[in-house]
Amino acid sequence: CSRKLAAEPKFLPAHLMLVNLSEQSGEFNKALTHIDLCLENVPQDSPQWLDFSNRKANILMQAYIKTADANYLKQAISQLETNLKQRQNDETMMNNLAYLLADNDLELDKAVAYARRAHQKLPGNPVFLDTYAYALCKAGQYAQAEQYMRRVIVSYERTNTTPPWDVYKHLGMALKGLNKNKDALAAVEKAAELGRDIPEKEKTYLDKTIQSLK
Repeated sequence: CSRKLAAEPKFLPAHLMLVNLSEQSGEFNKALTHIDLCLENVPQDSPQWLDFSNRKANILMQAYIKTADANYLKQAISQLETNLKQRQNDETMMNNLAYLLADNDLELDKAVAYARRAHQKLPGNPVFLDTYAYALCKAGQYAQAEQYMRRVIVSYERTNTTPPWDVYKHLGMALKGLNKNKDALAAVEKAAELGRDIPEKEKTYLDKTIQSLK
């Protein structure tokens, strides 16, 4: 790749290969350098630019998860907001941005607004409704969050599908906020039962919450 780029600095396949290799080795700053070069070399109004921009946001999130450096998180949010300006009606982008904001307790009013718009565009999507309920919960609107979370669970059960573990985590958060500690404990214990392969950070949160509710 380096030899190819020395001869042809704008050769996108080589830059993308180096993005992949850098991500795999955890060298996220190097990956960002190459994805930025990709962005510079395609028109900003092209679908390819948007794909590269989404890729950059994903790299920034990986860097944030690895380092806990808030600068990476802020850049990821900024990148996603830039992307949403290009596709203002993209419900998946709205949902992803809403979840990222809510999960990190940032601009919760904006998180609720994005999540509401995504849910309204696809009201039958339980993933989007889960995000909306989670954002409401983080914003302290626990009663409405509980109502929506129970609708999420019913939606999964109608298709004979087990809800993801974090659905019960979010329900537990809402119930705890309403001081319904017995029901909250049951929900969080269900989350722990379903989330056997979740990140250690999430396991720690569930364990601590269970102990606090007993």
